[in-house]
Amino acid sequence: MGGVLPFELQDLEKLEVLHVEEGRTRGTIPGEFGNIKNLKELDLNFNQISGNIPDSIFGLRDLIELDLNDNRLTGELSGSIGGMPNLQFLQLQNNRMSGQLPDSLGQLTRLVILNVDENQFTGAMPQSVCERRDINGGRLASLTADCLNPEDKFYVQCDTPECCTMCF
Repeated sequence: MGGVLPFELQDLEKLEVLHVEEGRTRGTIPGEFGNIKNLKELDLNFNQISGNIPDSIFGLRDLIELDLNDNRLTGELSGSIGGMPNLQFLQLQNNRMSGQLPDSLGQLTRLVILNVDENQFTGAMPQSVCERRDINGGRLASLTADCLNPEDKFYVQCDTPECCTMCF
C-alpha cells in the first residue's frame, strides 16, 4: 500500500488485523485508529510513517501485537502504553523516538517481545520491565535496547546483565 493511512479504517468496527508492511506508506498514524476496538494486530513496519504514536492507540485493550519498527516515528513513548493488558509483541526499533522509557511498560504482564533499539531513548531501562523477564519468572523473552556503549549519545542503561537480552 502506498500513500497515507486512511482514517476511514476506523469505520471497520470488526477489523481485528491490520497489516500494512514493507510498503511506501507515509504520513502519520491516524488517531482514529484508536476507535477500532476489536483490533488485535497492528503491523505497520518497514514504511515511512512519521510523527508520534497517538495516545488513542494505547487504549486498544485487545491489541496483542503492535509492530511499528523501521519507520520514522518521533516523540516519546507515552506512559499510557501500560493500559494495554493483552499486548504480547511490541516492536519499535529503528525509528527516531526519544526520551526515557516509561515505567508503565512494566504493567504489560503478557509481553513476550519488546524491541526498542536503534532509537534515541536515554536513561535506564525501567526495573519493572527487567522484572518481567522470563528468567525472573515473567514472560518477556526478548528485550533489545541501545545498551552496548555508555559513551553513545543515545544509551539505555540495563542495570543487570540479565535485563536486556541483546544490546546494540
